Amino acid sequence: MSPEEKLPEAIDDKGNDGAGVHFVEGTNSYVENHVNPRLSQYLRRQHQMQNKENILIAEYHRRKKELGYMWKEQKQPRSYEEAFLLFVRCILSSRTNWNRVVSVTGQLQKNGLLFTGDMSQLTDAVRSIGGKVDHKARAAWILEDRKTFPIVFWLIDSLQKGSIVLSSNGLSAKDILCQEDPQLWIGLLQRRGITPEALRSVVKQLKGAGDKQASHFLASLGFEGYAVIDTYILEKLVEFKLISKKPDNVSSNHYHSIETQMKNWCNSIGIPLHFLDMLWWRDRHK
Repeated sequence: MSPEEKLPEAIDDKGNDGAGVHFVEGTNSYVENHVNPRLSQYLRRQHQMQNKENILIAEYHRRKKELGYMWKEQKQPRSYEEAFLLFVRCILSSRTNWNRVVSVTGQLQKNGLLFTGDMSQLTDAVRSIGGKVDHKARAAWILEDRKTFPIVFWLIDSLQKGSIVLSSNGLSAKDILCQEDPQLWIGLLQRRGITPEALRSVVKQLKGAGDKQASHFLASLGFEGYAVIDTYILEKLVEFKLISKKPDNVSSNHYHSIETQMKNWCNSIGIPLHFLDMLWWRDRHK
């Protein structure tokens, strides 16, 4: 509940507000001729919000089987080429059009330039996507990530095939990133596993990957528990009163805080976080 939605007066256990007006339990209004306008407005908002949640829950149950099938498909192991293509799409999608990103990167893959193109060729391709972004910087991301993506792919592939496990008791991001010898932390990973947050932190070591891009990549590969918090999702969170307003910028700490709020809300309404993202993704692309 946002601050402006708080009840104007406390209602005691006998149904009385601070002004001595009686509230009838189980109704959405004060007793006739004793209406408190602020409380009535609050109750209407609560009723509207409950309706929104009920519609969302009904849509989830209507599409639950379909969503489950789609999620199962996402969890299938990918080839190195498929995974890198997906990652590049995730880092190029910020402040651009997703369909254009898919089209241009698909062409890059088809003509081999995704893995062999030089700076000039990649810059031209990124520029054709559009968006008010630094096209040269994004082309440079792809060049740099070609060098470092193999270790990330090894980790992702190992997790999907079960030779490494995701565990709350696994290696933390600090455990991994402080190790200078890759062979040492690879051995530790195989013995202890990795925490979900450490997995995201490893992906974030790639150029162009912040919390949103890393979460988008991992969720697209079927890893649960990652919220893809973009502008549209923030607008939905305002609509459902999870946040009071859409922030201009989202720091890493704020991102994690909002993600936790989303997880708690999803638990309360019985919709898994990854299915909520799929429901809203379809709504966005109607």
